[in-house]
Amino acid sequence: MAIKRETGIRTTLSVDQRVKDVVVPRMDKPIFAGMQNVDRVILAMAMGFKHGLKPELSSRNDGGFVRVEYFTPRYKALVHAMRFAESGLDDPDVLQDENGTFDLIERFANGGFQLIEGDLDENASSDEIADAFVCDMDELYKQYTGEPI
Repeated sequence: MAIKRETGIRTTLSVDQRVKDVVVPRMDKPIFAGMQNVDRVILAMAMGFKHGLKPELSSRNDGGFVRVEYFTPRYKALVHAMRFAESGLDDPDVLQDENGTFDLIERFANGGFQLIEGDLDENASSDEIADAFVCDMDELYKQYTGEPI
């Protein structure tokens, strides 16, 4: 986990080492084509959030998985909406805690990657499962930002 010295804010997000070594390489289906690690983290985070899965990381991968600077404005909006919703929608001050938000992203992404792995194990050739992931992510974005896709 890299931290910017001047601000104390993290600059990278991690995933379980197993996710990096086993799950991400298996995401070679057409629906995942062209996805960067930041896209994978957001998709997994949205899935983990939707299903309430936020397990702790058992073994962080060295060097991080994605740099925070790669988050687009839409991704940042989704992340902040998820963090605010997780707080019960009554404490806007949680949005000031960037490192806490990053910890939560990692945990929800870890849960989402577990779901993705399970779906890949269950039916590795089904693009319908991957399409459902994208639909879930789009729906969460609309639900928490109020913006059309």
